[in-house]
Amino acid sequence: MRRGHGNQSMAWLAKKLNLTEDQKKQFRNIRQDSMKQAKAIRTDSSLTDDQKREKMHQLRKEQHQQMFSVLTPEQKDQLKQLREQRKKQMQQKQAGAGDQASAKQPSGASSDDDDPFAGMTSDDDGGPGNGGL
Repeated sequence: MRRGHGNQSMAWLAKKLNLTEDQKKQFRNIRQDSMKQAKAIRTDSSLTDDQKREKMHQLRKEQHQQMFSVLTPEQKDQLKQLREQRKKQMQQKQAGAGDQASAKQPSGASSDDDDPFAGMTSDDDGGPGNGGL
């Protein structure tokens, strides 16, 4: 399910940012480490569901910050441009969906799971507490 989508998002991102083989390897290592930590969080019976959600959210932020630190300044600029384009696309889709009577979220609606850029922040845009915007 999500795993395949995440791999597609990362492949798309790697192509758009023209990542080097070394950067791709670093991204894979970061993702693998995060997946191990996520599994440990999910299976920790001492945590409540809310605590698990919070830890998973923090883990995702840390993963994105680590990935962002691997990028060159040019790639960081490109990523910011891609995020702005995606944000505009999502706003347009949501505005169009607002005209419909259905309260369902459109299939293209933005969420952290669907957004390969979510949480990736630069060192100078307010840090981890800014939601990646």
